[in-house]
Amino acid sequence: MARVPEHTFPLSPAQLGMFYAQQLDPGVPLSEAQYIEMHGPLDVTTLRGVAAQAGREFGSGVLRFVEIGDRPYQVVEAGVEPTVGFLDFRDRTDPVAAALAWMRADVAEPIDMFGASAGVSTVIRVGESHHLWYTRAHHLLIDGFGSVTMLYRVAELYNAAVRGQPAPPGTAASLLDVHEAEMAYRESSRYATDEHYWREATAGMPDRCSLVASTAPACALGREARARLGDRTASSARWSVPT
Repeated sequence: MARVPEHTFPLSPAQLGMFYAQQLDPGVPLSEAQYIEMHGPLDVTTLRGVAAQAGREFGSGVLRFVEIGDRPYQVVEAGVEPTVGFLDFRDRTDPVAAALAWMRADVAEPIDMFGASAGVSTVIRVGESHHLWYTRAHHLLIDGFGSVTMLYRVAELYNAAVRGQPAPPGTAASLLDVHEAEMAYRESSRYATDEHYWREATAGMPDRCSLVASTAPACALGREARARLGDRTASSARWSVPT
């Protein structure tokens, strides 16, 4: 049996399911991607620095996948510095369109799960006071809830840094602790109780349940839908910048 190096641990059951699902169609990456459009003054150096710090705190910014004995494992490389890239598209004819095309191309590109590009974070300048902050990560690294939680942490760190104040301590649990908690739950009586409840709740349901009546081939790029936040919501979510 192959030896598992120190600080390396197995994928969780949910991660393992996602890993095998990706193997069914390697050409369509199962990624979670977003970009945030920011108008106004922005300290790009500080943003990139605190985004890297949050990646270290959460662990997903320095998480790498390895194959040992034909099985996938994960390792948090604490000594590695997360990379937050920077691109300047101000010289393009239409900087925003060029940035969107670049992001679409990246999100559609197949991902080498054992390579270094399972997660990407890049700040794109499209105007003198206009930036897009793009993040893309395979679902093995992080999910939508985790992405939002990390976004709040980056905003917290950024606001503290530009104000010259100490940042509140991070509260994210280590990925190893999260993994161990998940495995402990699966060995608990609560897991058995939950399983019994859901088996009863879903008894009699068809094998395949869906909100749609038809199927379609998997595609890396889906439909786009855009909406502007209301003023009240936008004001409560806005990052503060000192004047």
